[in-house]
Amino acid sequence: MDFLKYIEITPTTILLMVLPLLMMCIGVFTLLYNKKGNHKKDASKLDHFFYQLYFEFRKTPILKKYVLKMKRQLQIMSVFTKFEVYVKSAKYLALTATITTGTIIAALLLFDDIVSVLLCSAIAYMIPTTLIEKRISRINYIVYFQLKYAVESLRLEYMRCNNVVEALENVECGNRLVHIFDELHRVLVSANGELRLKEFYEITPFRPIQTLAQICYHINNTGDEVDKYGNSAFVESLLVMTSDINQELERLNYQRTKFGKIEYLCLIPIPCIKLVEMFLIKNMPGTVLIYKGPVGYVIHVAIILVSLITYTVVSRINNPVSLKTDDRIEVFKRMVRYKLIFKFMKNISPKNRKRFRLENKLRNAFSKKTVEELYLEKLTYALLGFVILITTFISSITIGRNFILNNVQSLSMLASDEMNAYEEEDILAMDNEYIANRDTGYIYEEEDLKTLIISTMPELTDLQISDQMKRLEDKYRFLKSLYFRWYFIPISFVFSMIGWVLPDQSIRTRMKELKEEEEEEFLQIQTLMIILMSMNCDTMEAIEYLSQLTRVHKEMFQYCYHSYAADPVKALENMEEKTPIPDFKRFINKLKLTIDELSLADAFSDLKMDREHICRERDVVLRDIIDRKRNKCGGLVKVGFIMVIMLLFMFPLLYLGFTEMMNGIKTLQGI
Repeated sequence: MDFLKYIEITPTTILLMVLPLLMMCIGVFTLLYNKKGNHKKDASKLDHFFYQLYFEFRKTPILKKYVLKMKRQLQIMSVFTKFEVYVKSAKYLALTATITTGTIIAALLLFDDIVSVLLCSAIAYMIPTTLIEKRISRINYIVYFQLKYAVESLRLEYMRCNNVVEALENVECGNRLVHIFDELHRVLVSANGELRLKEFYEITPFRPIQTLAQICYHINNTGDEVDKYGNSAFVESLLVMTSDINQELERLNYQRTKFGKIEYLCLIPIPCIKLVEMFLIKNMPGTVLIYKGPVGYVIHVAIILVSLITYTVVSRINNPVSLKTDDRIEVFKRMVRYKLIFKFMKNISPKNRKRFRLENKLRNAFSKKTVEELYLEKLTYALLGFVILITTFISSITIGRNFILNNVQSLSMLASDEMNAYEEEDILAMDNEYIANRDTGYIYEEEDLKTLIISTMPELTDLQISDQMKRLEDKYRFLKSLYFRWYFIPISFVFSMIGWVLPDQSIRTRMKELKEEEEEEFLQIQTLMIILMSMNCDTMEAIEYLSQLTRVHKEMFQYCYHSYAADPVKALENMEEKTPIPDFKRFINKLKLTIDELSLADAFSDLKMDREHICRERDVVLRDIIDRKRNKCGGLVKVGFIMVIMLLFMFPLLYLGFTEMMNGIKTLQGI
């Protein structure tokens, strides 16, 4: 416990000790409350409180748009009651406000410059945003878990009554699926069932439920078929679905086990900035020349910025749905609607062939951004990069000057207590007198400087007086080095160029993620084809169903479906040209055989026989994708810690040691 004597009891240290305990208490309370709330059927008093709070938030102009957006996100999932949507919207907004306020207060206590506080404010916005996204995506796991047992119940009920509608009426399902199964029942008994089925697809975002709806609708309309072994096509399809759901649950569990809360490790370097600075300045006062100068200030702003970027990237990768359907940023989407901004972006964006290539690149990345939105992002990030770095340089000069003017500690490598016997105000007065005289052009002789020091600290030895002379000279020289240098501007321009290319890099990253998503979805298409061939549908119907049940390949299947009637072979050949996956090309070649030669069941009979092999292959591919993402996140998490160790800890020590060594060499040369 000897290390405690090196820690000063200041507001910063108190915050660093209290904040983890406070966060732990909040986390435990949230965990216990969620577990309690999941098992209670009746709304608690706290839920009623948040229900009333929702309407208060609606009345507040600043919060109204956010709470309505949260409400729409929850309503789209179609698994919550109206009361639950209101309660969860209010809870998520309250959580966002609490985390944002707490993080900004912590930033104000930790840092004394505007750039660091603004960057921490951006982190304060990102933390609750990603936390809520993960909570919403957690609903996917709950729905899959409940759907697994609902499909099993549906299979048993169908085997009992041999009627799809009656089986749906008697099915046992979890509370999150009651509304969905009621809506599916209404689709099957409706007179305009095909239209109601398309509406059902729109309000239900879960692909397994859409697949189940398609199976139930098809079997209810065309009737079930039994093979020569007495196996029902409907029952076989449900068994395939159960296997598929189990595999998805395993994937989600595996990802949760591999990732955990890894994204929060990216934020640990931020409080480490103050801990390392406090420790080294306390024990090695000379490090203040780095920490309180422009270099140190740029280093700690860079660490905060890297922590923000890595936290954003890792939390997005850790999301079960890492590839968002809509990758647009809400702020830029609204800004580009203004005619003046749109016209300006139109003028600076590429024209003719370059624009066509860029639009094609955005289309291939499955992006909803327009060229104007992309260039608005590029321009905004470039301006922000330039302003942030220029502001960082200016602030570092101001903050460093104020700190050094009020600093009376030695600027040597090791701390000393020789000045503890004297009042700090007297030493500051001596320092200010020395600086004021030097500013007027006065050059102190050695005896004059000794007289000035002895008049303030008369009991110092000759060696201590020599140290004070060196301290005053170092302090004055450091103050004179704090000014805006010409090369700060080109450095800021280079930094702004990095901001300019960031959106392009995000598009390239999205294209890589899309390739992984394509491979994963192709494995899902194979599973869907096993179900479709059991339903005895023709090729055109199968393509239509696949166009409704896929996401990445949706446009490809839709184009093929609409052009299939005119020329089936040409439609399938066009689809084959659009995919780079060799197995998918072979899949399409089998579809060609079903035009007028074979049935779907004959052409894809190997899928049914090799179902276990396909499932194992899919499991290996999914685990490999998760492992690669985890390794990538592990590397990103280390970046912040490496910067703290190398730039914040090692660099000041090496610089100070090198400076002391050179001063020693000069002293020896002068003897």
